[in-house]
Amino acid sequence: MATGKVDFGLAATDREETQRRVSPLPRPGRKDPDSPCQVEPGEPMRDDNGPTTTVVMWGGTAMLSFESVESVSDLKSLEADWISLQGRAPHTPFQDWAWHHCWWKNVGESLHQKPFMMTAWDRSTLKLVVPFCISKDGDVLQWSAGEVSDYCDVLAEKHDSGLVPKAVSRAFSKFPGTRLRMKQTRHDSLAYREVTKIRNVTSRDDYICPILYLDRSGKDTPQAGIDRRVLADANRQRRRLGEIGPVTLKEFTDADAIRSCAGKIIADKKDWLARRGLKNILCTDPGESFLAEALPHLSSRGSVHASALQLDGQPLSSYISLVHGKRYYYYFGSWDYAWGNYSPGKLHLMDLISYAAGNGFTEFDMLRGDEEYKKKISTDFVVIHSIETEKKRSRVLVQKVARKLKSLLGLPR
Repeated sequence: MATGKVDFGLAATDREETQRRVSPLPRPGRKDPDSPCQVEPGEPMRDDNGPTTTVVMWGGTAMLSFESVESVSDLKSLEADWISLQGRAPHTPFQDWAWHHCWWKNVGESLHQKPFMMTAWDRSTLKLVVPFCISKDGDVLQWSAGEVSDYCDVLAEKHDSGLVPKAVSRAFSKFPGTRLRMKQTRHDSLAYREVTKIRNVTSRDDYICPILYLDRSGKDTPQAGIDRRVLADANRQRRRLGEIGPVTLKEFTDADAIRSCAGKIIADKKDWLARRGLKNILCTDPGESFLAEALPHLSSRGSVHASALQLDGQPLSSYISLVHGKRYYYYFGSWDYAWGNYSPGKLHLMDLISYAAGNGFTEFDMLRGDEEYKKKISTDFVVIHSIETEKKRSRVLVQKVARKLKSLLGLPR
């Protein structure tokens, strides 16, 4: 258990800071967006424009405000600021604004979850997003879109990392439930580094994500780290298919083609799942709508690689991969069950590894799952953690009483 200066047992304020409950600082989309903050030191300000915000002040000058996002419409209003922050902050496609917005439009609320994000602003500039949501039972604060995201994290520039424990602490203090559970958190993520500094937070290893490091020296082939038996079998199956017709890798770039590729994956995946009595949230109607809407958005930012392994023009295997920087994320795919004896999924994987190596990627990340074929292909792995804590019962009781009194008095909660 890691310790630090921030404590979930404290209220939303820190001893070193002087804070007031005032309205949000002006920024685009609110009244008088171009005017400077009119609040005098020590003077309260009416909240006519939105939810109450905590403003941190040094020497009487408003420097930073924290604001919660608790509806899909509020999330929509963040689009331009969130995307701007993406351009400045390290992230994966799972922190993209479209990923979360499309999740809440199509899936999140159908699972009876509620968005509960915390943002930090320096006047009109978005500095931090902590993408949380409230679980179905209302008792757990967890990552937004965690059901479909392999790597969950906050969105912030590296030099703003000190805001992370403060923002998480504020979110958890305002949250009406009792538990915080941050799954799918990489050991090298900003969230892991900063949140584990908070007192009373525990972290445990949850699972691993196998990775194949692609050689950039030119000395080895892309398959240098792969088990030779896997390569030999793939070559044998490719020769068998080659006797039937030409085997090619087809890429899709326009929005309609990407949607069709995702639809083909889901159709094949449903067959595969039905044979095993399994379920996948992406293979439901809301999940399919989520992908159909989110993928074109991500593709417009160069974050999607959609492809199919074809035999004489007929798709045998289809895959949606996500890409960012030098990392290639092997995300979601399936293959035609009728061609299972030819291992089309394995052949497609080999072609995607070659594609990634030939296009400048240095990591081929196979994401969640410790399937045997991934072990034979990977050269390393990333440890994924679950970060958890609970509120003290006495504090929960105080919060419940306070909410009840505010409700009886007609005050904002």
